Amino acid sequence: MPEISATFKEETQSLSPTKPLTFIEILFEDHLANNIALRFTDGDTVNWKGQTWSNQPFKMTSIIKSSSGEVTRPKLTLPNDQGLFSAYVSKKVLDFAEVNSFKCSPLELDTFDGFQQSFVVSHVVSLSQEAITMELRRASDGNNFRLPPKRYTQPEFPTVIV
Repeated sequence: MPEISATFKEETQSLSPTKPLTFIEILFEDHLANNIALRFTDGDTVNWKGQTWSNQPFKMTSIIKSSSGEVTRPKLTLPNDQGLFSAYVSKKVLDFAEVNSFKCSPLELDTFDGFQQSFVVSHVVSLSQEAITMELRRASDGNNFRLPPKRYTQPEFPTVIV
């Protein structure tokens, strides 16, 4: 897990903190194999990391781990303005789209010492004229995911189960 910067920690522990900005980036290929990147922020439209991030309301639930060890998958809800996502869903191009979430203090926009999480769209939970809700998962959280053989090493003591 990446380290949270000192400035971010200082702001969140301050008596009058600057509200952190959240950036959402959705990367996928359309049915013609064109790369599409949708970039949204919950703050004002800003040019950040060489890209324009437009102000768009969205809601992203966090990952919750229950007492039984079950981990919930986050959900991302976006407005479906003018049916933008309806066409993508009908052509199934949002399946396995990459979703990157960035959170940083407005004071760190020049350096970006913020927090980043990466997900893959598992499936579209709901689609209406007003909004779309997608369930996200980690890239390693899937049916066909396997660790490369070099990643696994046999324990030194085979009778010990980790």
